[in-house]
Amino acid sequence: MGRTSPDPPVSAVRYHDHTSHVRYRISPHSLDFSRYPAPFKTYEYQDRISLKQGTGTILGRNKDEGLNGLDPTVSQVLGDQVSCDESVDLETVSQILGLSYGVTLADRSRGLLFRSVPSAGGLYPCQMYLSAHKIDDIETGLYYCDTIQGFLGRINPRPLGPEIFFSDPDPAGACLIITGIFYHSAWKYRERAFRYLLLDAGHLAEAVVQAARSVGVRARIKYDFNDSCLIQGLNLDDSLEVPLACVSLGPGIAAGRDPDLKPFHPANPAGP
Repeated sequence: MGRTSPDPPVSAVRYHDHTSHVRYRISPHSLDFSRYPAPFKTYEYQDRISLKQGTGTILGRNKDEGLNGLDPTVSQVLGDQVSCDESVDLETVSQILGLSYGVTLADRSRGLLFRSVPSAGGLYPCQMYLSAHKIDDIETGLYYCDTIQGFLGRINPRPLGPEIFFSDPDPAGACLIITGIFYHSAWKYRERAFRYLLLDAGHLAEAVVQAARSVGVRARIKYDFNDSCLIQGLNLDDSLEVPLACVSLGPGIAAGRDPDLKPFHPANPAGP
C-alpha cells in the first residue's frame, strides 16, 4: 500500500495484533448516520458508457426488487462444462459487473443498497475501475465502474501500462482494479477497518472471477502489482483509498484449478 505520511510504517503483524478481537477490549460507540458513506464516487467524466441491461442494478425501477434470472448463471458457474474463450466486450463487462457488484435490493426507507457480494456491515467500501485495452466496443482508457447508476465513466484516456504488474505484465483485453476507501469501513469499524477492507476485496475479487467464468471469459486475480504506479494511474489519494486487487479478463488468461494444487484438508481438532 502506498504511503504519503513521513511517519514510520506499522507492520502488518503489529496492526493485526492491535486490532484483533479480544472480548471487552473493543469500546462501544454510536454511529452518526448524518455522515453515512456515499455509495459511489463522482468525477468530471470524459465520457460515459451505459452498461447493458440486465447488470443487476435496480435503481430507477418502479419498486424494490431482487436480481432476477440468476438460476441459469449459477448453474453454469457450478457446472463442469463451462467454456472460457469469449472475448471481452461491453456485454460481458456489463454482466460481470452486475453479477459481481450489482445492486440486488434497495431498502429505500433507510437509504440502503444491497449488492451481489458479501460486505462487512453492508458498507461496500470497495470501488471498481476498468482498464480497457482490447475491447471492441469500449474505447481504450481507464473507467470508473458505477454499478449503482449503471455506467462506465472514463477518467483517463490511457489504460494501465505494463509496468503496473511485476510479473506477467500482459494486461490482456481488460483489467478490473478493486480499491478500498478507508472511511467507508472506518465509519463503523474504526481502527479495525482495514481488516474488513481486505475481507471485502477478497469476496469481490472471487465474485468477479466466478461471474467472468459464468459468461465464458477467462479471469485471473493479481496481487503482484506496483502500488505507486497504480495509485498514480488512478489518481488516488492513498491516504483515503488504495488498490487491493486486480483481475485480468480476456482470452488466454489462465483460469480454473491449478493442476499442481493439493486439496486442502482441515486439521483434526482431536489430533491425529
